[in-house]
Amino acid sequence: MRGHPHSAAASLADFYRELGDLFAVPLSPHNRWNSAKVLREKWLAHIETSIYRPVLIVDEAQEMNGAVFSELRLLSSAELDSRSILTIVLSGDHRLITRLEGADLLPIASRVRSRLRLEALSPKQLQECLNHLLKSRRQSQTVDCLAHPDPV
Repeated sequence: MRGHPHSAAASLADFYRELGDLFAVPLSPHNRWNSAKVLREKWLAHIETSIYRPVLIVDEAQEMNGAVFSELRLLSSAELDSRSILTIVLSGDHRLITRLEGADLLPIASRVRSRLRLEALSPKQLQECLNHLLKSRRQSQTVDCLAHPDPV
């Protein structure tokens, strides 16, 4: 079970509408308490019947509304933060790190378990990676460019 909202900069009501759509649950965006309850029940039921946790991927997270960050923090845990029920992947540019260091988002930043900061490849590295991929493709092998930071 995974979801990817369309607009990271959405208001809280829009965010609940998208979560309802992504996770196939009817939500009333203006009743946050009930919407959170319904989402948590859906995620907990999924966890009980699967070995996987629900995942929410947020691209361009640096654009996300501060209230939505806070709401995600509340939604993603159960039993007074002792149990994580939603895995959230935040993807963004260097501004995301700066935003997470702000005083208003420190409660969220303190819950981040893993951080991976990737830099852009140089034009030479990109060319080598593409050449490697093309060569591998001709040999009917699947190769992930990111798994090989120093392409052959």
